[in-house]
Amino acid sequence: MKSEELLKDLNPDQIKGVIETEGPVLVLAGAGSGKTRLLTYKLAYLVKVLGIPAYSIFATTFTNKAAGEMKARAERLVGGALKGMWIGTFHSLCGRILRIEAEALGLTPEFTIYDEDDSLRLVKQIMRELKLDNFKVSPRGVASYISSLKEKLITPEEFNAIAMKGFESEIVPVYKEYQAALQRSNAVDFDDMIMYVVYLFRQNEEIHHRWASRFQYILVDEFQDTNRAQYELVKLLSAVHRNVTVVGDDDQSIYGWRGAEIRNILNFPNDFQGTKIVKLEQNYRSTRRILEVANAIVKNNSMRHEKRLWCNSEDGSLPTLNIYQNEYEEGSGIVKIISRLINDNGVSPNNIAILYRTNAQSRIFEEELRRANIPYQVVGGISFYQRSEIKDMLAYLKLIVNPKDNLSFARIVNLPPRGVGKSSIQKLEKESASRGIPIFTLCREGQLDFLPRLAQSGIKNFVSLIEELKGKKDDVYVLLKELVEKTGYIKMLEEEAEPESEERIENIYELLSSAYAFSESHPEDRSVEGYLAEVSLLTSVDQWDPNSGRVSLMTVHSAKGLEFEYVFVAGLEHGLFPLAKAEFDNELLEEERRLFYVATTRCKRGLWYSYALTRRMHGNENFCKASQFLEEIPKELLNVEGGSCDFALQYERDADFPISVNSRVLHPFFGFGRVLEIRGRGKNAIVTVLFEKFGIKKLALAFTELEIV
Repeated sequence: MKSEELLKDLNPDQIKGVIETEGPVLVLAGAGSGKTRLLTYKLAYLVKVLGIPAYSIFATTFTNKAAGEMKARAERLVGGALKGMWIGTFHSLCGRILRIEAEALGLTPEFTIYDEDDSLRLVKQIMRELKLDNFKVSPRGVASYISSLKEKLITPEEFNAIAMKGFESEIVPVYKEYQAALQRSNAVDFDDMIMYVVYLFRQNEEIHHRWASRFQYILVDEFQDTNRAQYELVKLLSAVHRNVTVVGDDDQSIYGWRGAEIRNILNFPNDFQGTKIVKLEQNYRSTRRILEVANAIVKNNSMRHEKRLWCNSEDGSLPTLNIYQNEYEEGSGIVKIISRLINDNGVSPNNIAILYRTNAQSRIFEEELRRANIPYQVVGGISFYQRSEIKDMLAYLKLIVNPKDNLSFARIVNLPPRGVGKSSIQKLEKESASRGIPIFTLCREGQLDFLPRLAQSGIKNFVSLIEELKGKKDDVYVLLKELVEKTGYIKMLEEEAEPESEERIENIYELLSSAYAFSESHPEDRSVEGYLAEVSLLTSVDQWDPNSGRVSLMTVHSAKGLEFEYVFVAGLEHGLFPLAKAEFDNELLEEERRLFYVATTRCKRGLWYSYALTRRMHGNENFCKASQFLEEIPKELLNVEGGSCDFALQYERDADFPISVNSRVLHPFFGFGRVLEIRGRGKNAIVTVLFEKFGIKKLALAFTELEIV
């Protein structure tokens, strides 16, 4: 195929990004500029025009859904299957490498993948064993800290050498035992999947060279969201051929809280010498006025590559700002507008989204939508695969595949009840640890005299069931169907007769449908291992249905990568969006601004902002000030309803406040104090005040009620 024929539907900048194949390439793709389109065509160009074998391409993105769509589109372009191509998320592709290289890490290819819930359960168990139940940091906090260490590629041994006294020193033994427990269970967590591959490549030159030689071309989507481990992986994989194309938008880097480093995309040209930079600035999603607002917002950030979105589409209507008395009026007001869109304008509910900063804000919108009889879906809530009955069924599958998985054993050995109580399970854990063998191996040997007879009998039946089902693990649907029948799990739910029992039973049948669909779509590999590898890495966004006929409710983080005709961005108040802790942290403030930019650029046609004058948070009613991000929007680009631009006047009043060093001031909470220092001018000023009772505080003048006394 000639390149002209393949690329005829792309704009000049997209074409440049496609045909620049040799050496490092950085594509700065603004929101709605067609970055997925560029990557799809680049895949097709490499295979169809340059004749590159599909198996020598490594293409990665951040969701299974995006990877699947990219592959399907590329196959349509080349007119056939891209057999052997490595395309998927970082975790899924690293999982494939680990299955092949498992022995080099002391694992077997049947290793189990622990999700966040599994990891938390294991941390809780270890903290209990180490008698850290009353540790000042919660198990969830410890699990999160361990995860952040792995994202930075810090091993337990390395952490032990650098840990500070106090909090960090307490985590050292937990981290060490956590990794040891994973190893004993032939298991890895999400972070291990990438960290282990990087570790393996660094420690074993032969293995590293083999994989780096295999992949001639590396393509990375959403590069602004990579953490240190992912960045190092890209560098290692591209070490031989150096043909690496990364596509991303630094203005949409919003995951710093989970380890993403914006410096990866900012510093890419320095780290990869000879980088060619391509900018995609033409937007194909939004109207001109929405883009003008987006540009006005993000230009206030200093940590960014310079670019400006533009479009050939219509001007469109001005974004609207609605000011409500409280969060309940905000909820009812937004739902009234949605009702008009649906009933008067014929808009389908699935073209509408309500975005907010925190999950807690969804409750009021859910209540109002139910009251208005408008269907909705909450994205980012409890995932289908995180429901307890689904986790139970998956634990059965994990144990059948990997008998060393102690965590799965403990979860389901007494589900349905078999007379194996918590005390018996704890005795099993202690005995298996002392003998250095997995719990299932201990139970299979049958030397369980230290347990009550009822427990021994239940365990014998459980072991027999697992052994019987092992022979059917080559077809996940066949095995799961028999598993549901023989465990008696559904009968247990029917006998419970709880209000939610029927829904839980339906969920199990839905899991069977999922297994059937997997078997049908993977005729070459219907195994339990393959199925578990796929479902263990699904995210809530992967399960979002754009054709559901429902209004979508989600945090702005969950909305990343999605688009809607009509968007409502709620709760734009200082302390909520941006979060209060961003007030004195410029890097965090810039990330919050990028988040606001992402919210704005999800919209195609109709955009509404809103904030409440009062909002009850943490049990207290608070008087709210408009988000400073609203003030950054030029007044001529915003249509204000339900009030006036008083929020802008507030900034002007604060900016002109006659305050100086040594002024004696009164704060409504901190009381009397004296101004020590003023940094900045006008609305951007930061004042340092020594308060009589609360000591030194730094306050943003634009958001602070100070009275000179």
